[in-house]
Parts: sequence; C-alpha cells; structure tokens
Amino acid sequence: MTMENMLFLAGVGFFGLCTLAFLAAAFRASAGWGMAGLLIPPSAVFFYAVFWTRRRTLALIHFTSLLMFLLVCVVWVRANPDWFDNSRLAPLRDWLALLGPGTVISRL
Repeated sequence: MTMENMLFLAGVGFFGLCTLAFLAAAFRASAGWGMAGLLIPPSAVFFYAVFWTRRRTLALIHFTSLLMFLLVCVVWVRANPDWFDNSRLAPLRDWLALLGPGTVISRL
C-alpha cells in the first residue's frame, strides 16, 4: 500500500468519524436537525452556525477534516493520474495533475 493510499484512507476515516460525531450531536439537539444532517449534508453549516457556542470545537475539527480530505484527494489524483484515462473525470485529472499525460511539459 502506497503512502498516497494510506493518506486517502486516513482522510476518509477521519472525515467519516467527524461526520458521525456531527450526526450524533444533531440528533441530540433534535430529530429535525438529525434528519436534516442525514439527508442534506450541507445543513451542517447551518447547524454549526446555530449551535456555535456549544459545538465550536466539533465544527472546527469537522472543517479541518474536510480540508484534509480534499487535500489528500488532490495528492491521490496527482499520484495516480492514469486511473482517470478515458473517463469523464479526465478533465478534473488534467486540472489537478498539471504535469500529467498530454501536457506540454510531459511532451518535452
């Protein structure tokens, strides 16, 4: 298992744990908040805004885990650009992995 794969799994796991902690806190607040968090994930932003004084730490950890997850996804795409050949995600790969196949620098 490569370092990129381990970082990807760690990022997914940490973000997943933070999301479960958010859902537990949302259901403790009320069933409506819990269902909103379960069915509409961006409602976490509104939940954290309403309960900022009580859930500040969880909000900051959840936001940090989201940033870590996104950063690890970018690192993983740059480390494995061949996985996206001939797929609909190829433009995303070309945007993230600037030195991938088909770029001017790789043709030199």
